[in-house]
Amino acid sequence: MNGTHITEIILLGFENLHDFKYFVFFWFLVIYIVTMTGNVLIILLVLTSYRLRSPMFFFLGHLSFSDMLLTSNIVPSMLHVILSEGGIVLLGGCITQFFLYGASATTECLLLSAMSYDRYLAICKPLHYTAIMDLKLCFYLVIICWSLGFAITLIPVFLMQSLWFCGPNVIDHFFCDLGPLLELSCSDASIVKYEVFIFSSLLTVIPFVLITVTYVYIFLTILRITSTTGRQKTFSTCSSHLAVVCTYYGALFAMYVVPSRGYSLNINKVVSLMYTVVTPLFNPIIYSLRNQEIKSGNEKIHICMQEKPIKPKFWIHMRKEKRDTEWIKAKLADIEDRNRRNNMKIRGVPESIQQADLHTYASSLFKALHPDLSDLEIAIDRIHRLPKLSYLLEQIPRGLYEENKVA
Repeated sequence: MNGTHITEIILLGFENLHDFKYFVFFWFLVIYIVTMTGNVLIILLVLTSYRLRSPMFFFLGHLSFSDMLLTSNIVPSMLHVILSEGGIVLLGGCITQFFLYGASATTECLLLSAMSYDRYLAICKPLHYTAIMDLKLCFYLVIICWSLGFAITLIPVFLMQSLWFCGPNVIDHFFCDLGPLLELSCSDASIVKYEVFIFSSLLTVIPFVLITVTYVYIFLTILRITSTTGRQKTFSTCSSHLAVVCTYYGALFAMYVVPSRGYSLNINKVVSLMYTVVTPLFNPIIYSLRNQEIKSGNEKIHICMQEKPIKPKFWIHMRKEKRDTEWIKAKLADIEDRNRRNNMKIRGVPESIQQADLHTYASSLFKALHPDLSDLEIAIDRIHRLPKLSYLLEQIPRGLYEENKVA
């Protein structure tokens, strides 16, 4: 690199671990493996599961890839620093690590904003959702997020080419963050600091304001839903994203609010761990636990992997169950006794509308088609997709079957 005196950077990592370094190394290694496995699993589910072919899961796949890039850039070198009780990195490699870290973090921030806009359209504008959030817009948003993430991070990297690094060459951290790296410069780094402050402020505040405004509208829309079940189902479609946003911005704000000098160096390392290690781990866990589509897709993969030939005893048991004619007669009588005057089938609903969004979609559809129903409360008990043969999945969308109660 032109104009540099030092060519190597010493990372101190976590000092005074001594006998605990193997224990710390083991746990960080486990976290890294779990993080990579969880994010790879989500990407595979999004690519292979037909139920997950919607804009929200399209963005989720890119969010998981961004987490994998962030984690793979930081954790392997951090594990080496822990075992060696310090590490030596080339100055060019240190700047490259910062570039990948900044690009993935910026991209993740923008992707969370795109996902919040997707949730806003799905809940607040359900009738226009498929027309607005089509495949073309999804690709445009993803390309913009990745392009801005890498392009904006390139600016301080180019500006750092003109800095003069003459020593010392020691960073009291476990990775090459921008602040400790600029402290090693003997030349004036104020231009780089101002540029980073301006762009980081814009890329943090603007997406945060956008996410906040969209969720204000989402909460207001949810409060207008009369039934408790409808509110719960609608909120469940955005609760996973909201939890990820709180985790991401909580760690991000703590990382830049706490002091960066003196006694707070250890605090900065802990907060950096939350942002670079724990947050990528929580994202797949949150979506796996709180999202029904991800859970069902995961169960299907697990069932396919564990599938075994059916034993003859099972068929004998099924024959015995089929011989229970009294149960079948009772079931048929129960079906015939039901009042189905308020049930209906809705055809032509795009497959991109998720199961959890069907309640909001149907309610908005009724209000748009029948303005006289504004004074009439319609309680949707159940709504689900009609079954369809597998060879028809790529053709016309499945219809909806709905059971209503009119008050």
